[in-house]
Amino acid sequence: MIESLISSARSKCEKIAGLCFIKSEVEGFYLNGGDKVELFYSNILKDNDGNYIIDGDYDIVGDGNKKWILTNEPSIGVAYSSGFDVVPEWAKTAIKEQVAWDYENRGDGMAKGLVKTLMQHRKTLHEFIL
Repeated sequence: MIESLISSARSKCEKIAGLCFIKSEVEGFYLNGGDKVELFYSNILKDNDGNYIIDGDYDIVGDGNKKWILTNEPSIGVAYSSGFDVVPEWAKTAIKEQVAWDYENRGDGMAKGLVKTLMQHRKTLHEFIL
């Protein structure tokens, strides 16, 4: 039972944070109305040479866990590897909070303060304007 609670809580937290906590393969189709596309689950892994693990030759800009692909294409399909090498403490804390909530409330809703716990690590959008 605890494994399913942890897995469910991790999944909820990943969706709220927009990040993969564990190593995962992400596939996405993005519509583009400008000159760049914001990637979800954008903590993209790098190979041993420091290159992003992504299918295709894209110009990727951004900092930390906020990334964009520079493109004028109206739509793109992208596949990439995402996740943390080591799950950060703030993510572990959020998962624990959600597991406790799910156990006490039988999975109905989310833990009080969960969004604040997850989003306090994110930089604001204006810090990434190019």
